[in-house]
Amino acid sequence: MKTGLPVLGLAVILAAACSIPDLRHGERNVRLVDPTQTRHCQRLDTTQATLPVNAKPDNDPERLARLLADRARSSAYDIGGDTLVADGPIVEGSQMFIIYRCRSR
Repeated sequence: MKTGLPVLGLAVILAAACSIPDLRHGERNVRLVDPTQTRHCQRLDTTQATLPVNAKPDNDPERLARLLADRARSSAYDIGGDTLVADGPIVEGSQMFIIYRCRSR
Protein backbone atom coordinates (compact mmCIF):
# COMPACT_ATOMS: atom_id res chain seq x y z
CA MET A 1 0.00 0.00 0.00
CA LYS A 2 2.96 2.34 0.52
CA THR A 3 3.68 2.47 -3.22
CA GLY A 4 0.06 3.26 -4.05
CA LEU A 5 0.03 6.56 -2.16
CA PRO A 6 2.81 8.28 -4.16
CA VAL A 7 1.26 7.08 -7.40
CA LEU A 8 -2.13 8.46 -6.34
CA GLY A 9 -0.50 11.77 -5.39
CA LEU A 10 1.22 12.00 -8.77
CA ALA A 11 -2.06 11.24 -10.55
CA VAL A 12 -3.80 14.08 -8.68
CA ILE A 13 -1.01 16.53 -9.57
CA LEU A 14 -1.08 15.52 -13.24
CA ALA A 15 -4.87 15.80 -13.42
CA ALA A 16 -4.72 19.30 -11.91
CA ALA A 17 -1.98 20.35 -14.32
CA CYS A 18 -4.04 19.24 -17.31
CA SER A 19 -6.81 21.69 -16.44
CA ILE A 20 -4.44 24.69 -16.39
CA PRO A 21 -4.12 26.27 -19.83
CA ASP A 22 -0.68 26.84 -21.31
CA LEU A 23 -0.22 30.51 -22.13
CA ARG A 24 1.49 31.50 -25.33
CA HIS A 25 4.46 33.85 -24.93
CA GLY A 26 2.46 36.98 -25.78
CA GLU A 27 -0.39 36.04 -23.47
CA ARG A 28 2.00 36.00 -20.53
CA ASN A 29 2.65 39.70 -21.19
CA VAL A 30 -1.02 40.70 -20.82
CA ARG A 31 -1.30 42.45 -17.46
CA LEU A 32 -4.23 42.32 -15.03
CA VAL A 33 -4.47 45.77 -13.43
CA ASP A 34 -6.65 48.03 -11.32
CA PRO A 35 -9.06 50.25 -13.32
CA THR A 36 -7.17 53.38 -12.23
CA GLN A 37 -4.18 52.20 -14.27
CA THR A 38 -6.03 52.44 -17.58
CA ARG A 39 -6.56 56.22 -17.83
CA HIS A 40 -4.25 56.54 -20.84
CA CYS A 41 -5.26 53.28 -22.50
CA GLN A 42 -7.47 52.45 -25.46
CA ARG A 43 -10.45 50.29 -24.55
CA LEU A 44 -10.75 47.52 -27.13
CA ASP A 45 -13.49 45.14 -26.04
CA THR A 46 -14.83 42.96 -23.25
CA THR A 47 -14.56 39.23 -22.79
CA GLN A 48 -16.30 36.70 -20.61
CA ALA A 49 -13.90 34.11 -19.26
CA THR A 50 -15.51 30.82 -18.30
CA LEU A 51 -14.31 27.49 -17.03
CA PRO A 52 -13.90 24.80 -19.68
CA VAL A 53 -16.81 22.38 -19.85
CA ASN A 54 -14.68 19.53 -18.51
CA ALA A 55 -13.13 21.57 -15.67
CA LYS A 56 -14.25 20.91 -12.14
CA PRO A 57 -14.22 24.07 -10.02
CA ASP A 58 -12.52 23.57 -6.70
CA ASN A 59 -12.84 25.48 -3.46
CA ASP A 60 -9.74 27.60 -4.06
CA PRO A 61 -10.98 31.05 -5.11
CA GLU A 62 -7.45 32.29 -5.90
CA ARG A 63 -6.82 29.38 -8.27
CA LEU A 64 -10.17 29.96 -9.97
CA ALA A 65 -9.38 33.68 -10.36
CA ARG A 66 -5.98 32.84 -11.92
CA LEU A 67 -7.54 30.35 -14.33
CA LEU A 68 -10.19 32.83 -15.47
CA ALA A 69 -7.62 35.62 -15.83
CA ASP A 70 -5.46 33.33 -17.98
CA ARG A 71 -8.42 32.57 -20.24
CA ALA A 72 -9.10 36.32 -20.53
CA ARG A 73 -5.41 36.92 -21.34
CA SER A 74 -5.79 34.62 -24.32
CA SER A 75 -8.77 36.62 -25.62
CA ALA A 76 -6.97 39.92 -25.06
CA TYR A 77 -3.87 38.74 -26.88
CA ASP A 78 -5.94 37.52 -29.84
CA ILE A 79 -7.33 41.04 -30.47
CA GLY A 80 -4.13 42.97 -29.74
CA GLY A 81 -4.82 43.85 -26.12
CA ASP A 82 -2.10 44.02 -23.50
CA THR A 83 -4.04 44.88 -20.36
CA LEU A 84 -7.09 43.48 -18.54
CA VAL A 85 -9.36 44.81 -15.82
CA ALA A 86 -11.76 42.50 -14.00
CA ASP A 87 -15.29 43.83 -14.54
CA GLY A 88 -17.18 42.31 -11.65
CA PRO A 89 -16.93 39.25 -9.43
CA ILE A 90 -16.71 35.60 -10.37
CA VAL A 91 -20.23 34.23 -10.76
CA GLU A 92 -20.81 30.51 -11.33
CA GLY A 93 -17.34 29.94 -12.77
CA SER A 94 -17.44 32.96 -15.07
CA GLN A 95 -16.04 36.51 -14.96
CA MET A 96 -16.16 39.55 -17.23
CA PHE A 97 -12.99 41.45 -18.16
CA ILE A 98 -12.37 44.69 -20.05
CA ILE A 99 -9.56 44.52 -22.62
CA TYR A 100 -7.28 47.52 -23.20
CA ARG A 101 -4.23 48.43 -25.24
CA CYS A 102 -1.98 50.53 -23.02
CA ARG A 103 1.48 50.10 -24.53
CA SER A 104 2.49 51.39 -27.92
CA ARG A 105 3.00 48.77 -30.59
